[in-house]
Amino acid sequence: MSTNPLDLEACDWSATPLGPRENWRPALEAIFTMMLASPFAMCATWGPEQTLLYNAAYVPFLGKRHPAALGQPIATVWSDVWTEIGPIIARVLKGESVSFTDLHLVMTRNGYDEDTWWTFAYSPLRDDGQVVGMIDIAMETTSGVVAAQQRDAVEAELRARNVALEQEVAARTEAGNRFATLVQHLPVGVCLFDSDGRALLSSPLYRQLLPDQPIPSRMTNPEEAERWLCFDAHGERLPPDRYPGARALRGELVTPGVEFLHRRVDGSETWFAVSGVPLMGGAGHVMGAIVMLNDIDHRKRALEAARIDAERVQLALSAGAIMGTWFWDIPTDRFTVDEAFATTFGLDPALGREGISLAQVVETVHPDDQAGLAKAIEEAIAQGSRYAHQYRVRRRDGRYYWIEANGRVDRDADGTPRCFSGVLIDVDERRTIEAERDRAIAELRALNDTLEQRVAERSAELMQAEEKLRQSQKMEAVGQLTGGMAHDFNNLLQAMSGCLQLIGRRAGHVAGVQKVLDSGHQAVDRGASMIRQLMAFSRRQSLQPEAFDVRDRLLGMRAFLDRALRADIRLEFDLESGLWPAMADPVQFELALLNLATNARDAMTGAGQLVIGAGNRERTGQDGVQEAFVRVWVRDSGRGIAPATLDRVFEPFFTTKAVGQGTGLGLAQVYGFCQQSGGTATVESVEGQGTTVTLLLPRAGTVPAVAVDARPAMVDGGGASVLLVEDDPVVALVIVAALEELGYRVSRAANGEEALRRLRDGETADLLFSDVVMPGEVDGLALAEAARALLPDLAVVLTTGYSENRAGLKGFPVLSKPYRIEDLALTLREEIDRSARNQSCPMGFTFPCLKIG
Repeated sequence: MSTNPLDLEACDWSATPLGPRENWRPALEAIFTMMLASPFAMCATWGPEQTLLYNAAYVPFLGKRHPAALGQPIATVWSDVWTEIGPIIARVLKGESVSFTDLHLVMTRNGYDEDTWWTFAYSPLRDDGQVVGMIDIAMETTSGVVAAQQRDAVEAELRARNVALEQEVAARTEAGNRFATLVQHLPVGVCLFDSDGRALLSSPLYRQLLPDQPIPSRMTNPEEAERWLCFDAHGERLPPDRYPGARALRGELVTPGVEFLHRRVDGSETWFAVSGVPLMGGAGHVMGAIVMLNDIDHRKRALEAARIDAERVQLALSAGAIMGTWFWDIPTDRFTVDEAFATTFGLDPALGREGISLAQVVETVHPDDQAGLAKAIEEAIAQGSRYAHQYRVRRRDGRYYWIEANGRVDRDADGTPRCFSGVLIDVDERRTIEAERDRAIAELRALNDTLEQRVAERSAELMQAEEKLRQSQKMEAVGQLTGGMAHDFNNLLQAMSGCLQLIGRRAGHVAGVQKVLDSGHQAVDRGASMIRQLMAFSRRQSLQPEAFDVRDRLLGMRAFLDRALRADIRLEFDLESGLWPAMADPVQFELALLNLATNARDAMTGAGQLVIGAGNRERTGQDGVQEAFVRVWVRDSGRGIAPATLDRVFEPFFTTKAVGQGTGLGLAQVYGFCQQSGGTATVESVEGQGTTVTLLLPRAGTVPAVAVDARPAMVDGGGASVLLVEDDPVVALVIVAALEELGYRVSRAANGEEALRRLRDGETADLLFSDVVMPGEVDGLALAEAARALLPDLAVVLTTGYSENRAGLKGFPVLSKPYRIEDLALTLREEIDRSARNQSCPMGFTFPCLKIG
């Protein structure tokens, strides 16, 4: 695509409506000459066809339309946007000057639709006083508009985040206010004591219940303790050191409350249920205690009143509130009753005097009570004992009332039941009183039993929620740290690895050099493993689970583990036969085993034994479904773990090692790996006897066959050209040297904008090799997409040191830093060959190099 002004001047105009240039009107010649000399993008139209002329600065706007656009009607050249600019040009041809700023046009100038923005200044051209065309000074403002849009989007996102943060702060403030309000409005009095028994804070209800107790005060005040009365099961008065507050300061949870009678200074007495809850510090120390007072005075006095009422009811019953009498002749089943009995059962008094059957009497008994009544009568007849039974009968008003029947069975000399006589007593009111009493007692007991428990449970839930929030904030901090660190650290590892590999290729045969190079490669591999481990732990790198043979994987780590351990530690394997395959990330599995082995090594100060075992395990899950796991354990003979810290070993940042000897992330990473894999991890330890850490990993179906890697050790570049895009100058220097040694011709761009500009300006390359994360508006992925849109057959390979990028790279080949030169050579050659196969010409030939332009 030529943009040379001389080429534009040399255009053959004779085939255009304007005719040969030597026949042009002087005004047209002057306009065209002026345009060619101008550094600003300009175009003009002339004549009835409105034939298009333009200068070199205008050529990039045309894209693939140039040079065919020269001498063509402007409506034909810009047909894709004529709907928008046609009316504008019509106004100019009527003699009006028109200008626009940041006019949006969707153009198809490079073979695809693209959004563009323009600033235009249109002016009419006159010849002999007539408008014969127009001139346009144009400037493309797409990059500025897009940048402004991106800036507005970022500002909008920042505003949204700020709103979200403000809402979160408000929510947390509201939660704190609700908790404070809860304490202020609890139906129990609450007081906070420090570890020395000094009262620090109290709720309004607490101060109302104990108006004589000053705040602050001491729990051990003898005069105050003397006013609290409580007796144990043996009738002995409880000493102050056994009060709930004192017990809570010793770490005990005292719920439900202990009942005390408190005597105020004015002589009044009130019953309280007193509970104590210890406040524990992070190291298991008691920081203070919460004492809760529940006013149970009304309940205690109600129970006493109910007891007195029950005694009065018993006295009334003994005095006899008789409702009638009966006589039952058992052999004849003749049941005679007095008038009061008949009235009670709703019977005809005349029939009652003459006699009726027992069945007729039972008909008036409540259906739910008939079976119990029959059983009581049968037992009284069979045993000959006194009879007393309560049941409900239907009276004349249709309602059921409670009565109690008391009687006795008389027998003949031979023991045969002869008659059954007795009386009826009205117990309906007593039953109502007793039911109300029982209901009140049950409600009061339930309130007393559950209220303090609910307060304690709510406090525990809040403490647990705070702990989860703290852990979440820790993990977010780790994620942000490792996410940003991975890119820079892997760049350093790539530079180091590349230098070591180049030294090995050039001087590896020199005596002693290879040993030093091997040590350097091991250091690079350890650094890369550390980054992968941290990325997986902080959830910035997804696990890649696959089925693998646990036995082969463990035995294959033998030599590596031997190097990690000391010479005085004996390594043994205890692997069950018939081991199932496991489903997990095998790389993270090896890292977890190495982590556990180094922890075990550090726990054994002298000679010791490390046993790694594996077996199959089945268990029933929470939903009742049978689950299958592969169980892997690591057991050492070290000093063990103290019980006080055993529950915290999987916490992030928790370590028992001295400062500088441990990060507190090792066991947390192991636990996180197992949880993410669908399993779990546990630890058992006895001080002085060693520690066993067990991993449970889900069972896999079958292990896929391992493909044999038949790739050559090194592939020559064959003189192909590579455009390297790398912002890190140290990494770029090493990669350029490696590519040149592989036989490639290399040119380097420092960022995506520079690379894209060079491709658009016509630079040729067989392959684009670009880093993903780079400063500027064009990162590696955007560069790859733009380059492919510009040159569809261009071979592209990306590289990144940040594992989070891999999932969104849209199918482009990716090399993860640090990578081997052998992998680099093979990947580049495969991609160049693939691109060459896609560039078949009509004759069936392929050509390896791209022609840009």
